[in-house]
Amino acid sequence: MPLNTEVTALVAALKHPMAKEITALRKLILASHKGLGETIKWNSPNFAVGSEDRITLRIQPIQHIQIILHHGAKPVKPKTKPVTDTSGLLDWKGTDRAVLEILTPADLKKHQRVIGKIVREWVEATT
Repeated sequence: MPLNTEVTALVAALKHPMAKEITALRKLILASHKGLGETIKWNSPNFAVGSEDRITLRIQPIQHIQIILHHGAKPVKPKTKPVTDTSGLLDWKGTDRAVLEILTPADLKKHQRVIGKIVREWVEATT
C-alpha cells in the first residue's frame, strides 16, 4: 500500500530529526501486512486493518520514535500476549499493548527485520 500523503505532510511539517527513519518505518509497517492502511491518529502515523487500529507511531517528543502495538480504542484484555518476542525489543504494558523504542537511526537499521516480523505477527494475531 502506498504512503498516505496526509501523513507524509504531517511528518514533513514536524521537521523531525529522524524523518527518514519514520518514512522507512511507515514503509516497513505497510509492507508487513497486506491489509494495513495508514491514517493520522493522535497527530501521528497510525496503521489499521479496516477500522481496527493496531499500530501507532509516537513521533513526539522529537527525540526518538516509539512503535505502539495495541488493540485499538476499545479495551481488550487477552489472557496471553499476542506475539512472542524473543528479541527483547518489546516493553509490554499489559497483554494488550507493547512499545518498541527506536532511539537512533542505527537502532532501526539493526532491528529492521525483527521489527517487520513483530509487526506482521501482531497484526495477524490481533485481527
